[in-house]
Amino acid sequence: MRKCGRKINQSDIEHLEKIINANLPDDHKNFLLQYNGGRPEPDAYPVKEHREKVLGIKEFYGIDHEITSWRLDWNYEVFKDRIPKFLLPIACDGFGDQICLVLANGKYPYGTVVFWDLFDETDHPTYDNVYKIADNFTGFLDCLCEYPKDDDE
Repeated sequence: MRKCGRKINQSDIEHLEKIINANLPDDHKNFLLQYNGGRPEPDAYPVKEHREKVLGIKEFYGIDHEITSWRLDWNYEVFKDRIPKFLLPIACDGFGDQICLVLANGKYPYGTVVFWDLFDETDHPTYDNVYKIADNFTGFLDCLCEYPKDDDE
């Protein structure tokens, strides 16, 4: 992980959980305590149900990052009326698409990691542009891979 955020502690996480009015899954809490966001290497991941099949990640959001748009609380506020309820943006791809954690059981179980596609955004939040990536945050980290090489390379 490159460009990690400052070291945080459990009280920083508890403060965020109050802001978002939800509890983060333990595996994501552990990630925040270790890295507090950053740029992963490798930086691609498969999304079986999406037309692209393999997508990229630019940045994991953290707590109290020096760049405002890389903060979990800032992204929560920006996207809370645009994405389905109980999804928390935790990362982006550089094009406005969001990787989100599911924070309550519903269409997907608590802790699932999903992809929210900005290109297919509608006037009201819907799951029509949400695609499952992994059963949990650890599974998401485990599926990170290199982009497949083009046949032209």
